[in-house]
Amino acid sequence: MTGRPFYTAPRGADGAAANSFDLLFGGVEITTRGPKAAPSGGFAIGLERLTAQILELPNLRQAMLYPRDRHKLPP
Repeated sequence: MTGRPFYTAPRGADGAAANSFDLLFGGVEITTRGPKAAPSGGFAIGLERLTAQILELPNLRQAMLYPRDRHKLPP
């Protein structure tokens, strides 16, 4: 389980795999989910990432309502 974050639960007795998943769309990670210390029933989807992939935008900032970068930090 060397490729997963420390907080994801191991799967199986040997712990070689993580009990988590990544949802990829067009090579871009849209969401990640895995059981952690406190159980929860959902996961969050990166709406801007999903929108940018569906519209085939060249830059993720074009899908954001209020884009932020090093020149514009406050919303």
